[in-house]
Amino acid sequence: MYQMSRIGPGPAGYGLPPTVGYPEHDVRKDRKPMFSMRSRPITRYDTLGPGPARYGLGKMTRVGRPNNPSFSLAKRFSLFKPDNTPGPGAHNNDKVPSMKGNRSPAYSLGMRLKETSRDMIPGPDRYAYDLNIYKNRNPIYSMRKRTTQP
Repeated sequence: MYQMSRIGPGPAGYGLPPTVGYPEHDVRKDRKPMFSMRSRPITRYDTLGPGPARYGLGKMTRVGRPNNPSFSLAKRFSLFKPDNTPGPGAHNNDKVPSMKGNRSPAYSLGMRLKETSRDMIPGPDRYAYDLNIYKNRNPIYSMRKRTTQP
């Protein structure tokens, strides 16, 4: 153990600055809390933004700008548009399962996707390749009888 002390100081031998407290804080010294009793800093209101004189608020009243009647030659749009939805008698409630009885839980974690039909994709035997496009072939002769006189 005597030889280990010659290698260097232990962990308590270093005086690293702490990460909390006031500047130049030494945790080995006892010090009471210190508070400063300064006066309140003067707030400069002219730097907080433009004042009310900076905005163009001509003819503005407490309820807003006065609107004079305006006329247009465009067609008038209706504010109320009736919905094209079925009425209460058009629903068929007999097919809805009862909410009173026991049912199996129904969970949904995302939107349902349409199942693609497997018949839409052709299988490997459905492709018809013309091998004459990329392979060499022998000449083709026909051995038919002549139907017309020369």
